[in-house]
Amino acid sequence: MMLNIVKFNMTAFVIYQEDSRFLYNPNTTRESDVISTYYDLNGWLGVIKDVQYKIGDRPLIGFFANDKTDLKKGRLRLSGKEIQGWISTFNPVYRPIIISQNYTDEYKGILNGIYEWVQPGGRDKKNASTYGDVSWAYNRRQEILANNTFYMNNQIFDFYVSGVWPGYDDSVGYS
Repeated sequence: MMLNIVKFNMTAFVIYQEDSRFLYNPNTTRESDVISTYYDLNGWLGVIKDVQYKIGDRPLIGFFANDKTDLKKGRLRLSGKEIQGWISTFNPVYRPIIISQNYTDEYKGILNGIYEWVQPGGRDKKNASTYGDVSWAYNRRQEILANNTFYMNNQIFDFYVSGVWPGYDDSVGYS
């Protein structure tokens, strides 16, 4: 993939699925998973540095910030305080621009923006459709346009990415 990004003069950014780190080893603590996540994030920024999408010298990085929980570790995502802890290690000139799929008030002042995950059926996974029925695309477009208008008119974020898609068919995950 990296070779094609370079070959076609494209840029990329990482969307880190933090719940995978927290679920990887049930014998670790939340604190050790947070530290491992910091190492993962720094590693990803290093891996894609040559093709990294940046604004000025600030790389863009995304989080899913899902609502999954675990009895031992709590929420399987970085808290606002934990994200703040990571980004505070950077010189402000190089501090990552943080976007997330999901927003809660704990991220206020930490997230620079959000992104929409374009998926069959919109956010309601029970209504996911197959590629044979593309009516979901129109409905999802209307939802995204409404969100864009709301977020931009109310100046909630600096960035709003209206559509992210993984580059492969993930529709079976919603059935």
